[in-house]
Amino acid sequence: MTENMEDGLLWKLVFTDAQREAFVYNGSLASSLAAFEDTTGAKLLMVFGAADPWISLRIPETDNPNVAAFVHPTAAHNATISTMPEEMKKEAAGILDNWFR
Repeated sequence: MTENMEDGLLWKLVFTDAQREAFVYNGSLASSLAAFEDTTGAKLLMVFGAADPWISLRIPETDNPNVAAFVHPTAAHNATISTMPEEMKKEAAGILDNWFR
């Protein structure tokens, strides 16, 4: 869940009025995830689909060189490196190649 999720159509379609009224946003998980992402030494390459209804839940942007995130412009939940546009695919492959040398 995101802080501004009430603005999205999914919020209005999936949850009842009572559920929406009862829900209180707690950003602690998002904050913990962002802190992990900024400090991790693990290599993480994430691929998200721009048409995925859950795109708002993607990891936040970071300057950590160990974390790379791509948003496939036309895919949904089925986004993969192999279906990315050619330039994006080359960039992801270059990152992976660099990490595994």
